[in-house]
Amino acid sequence: MLSGAISAEDGTFKLKTNETNFIIEVSFMGFKTKTFSDFEAKKNIIDLNTIILSEDNQALDEIVVGLKNRKPNSNSINVFLM
Repeated sequence: MLSGAISAEDGTFKLKTNETNFIIEVSFMGFKTKTFSDFEAKKNIIDLNTIILSEDNQALDEIVVGLKNRKPNSNSINVFLM
């Protein structure tokens, strides 16, 4: 299973997975997404050093709103408005 995370106040974050073949994507509204696919895990830790995201002026013109049912395992439809 793969999941996402939110960084702590100091910018660090932790992700847990049992997967062995995956990529890491870092994104923030108004900035270009950065993808990491070439990394090495040492003692189950991946050090990405300092991550610097570039501004994405086009993203500032767009708002994405998501709607998701709160009840898990329900027959709901996810709606995304752009």
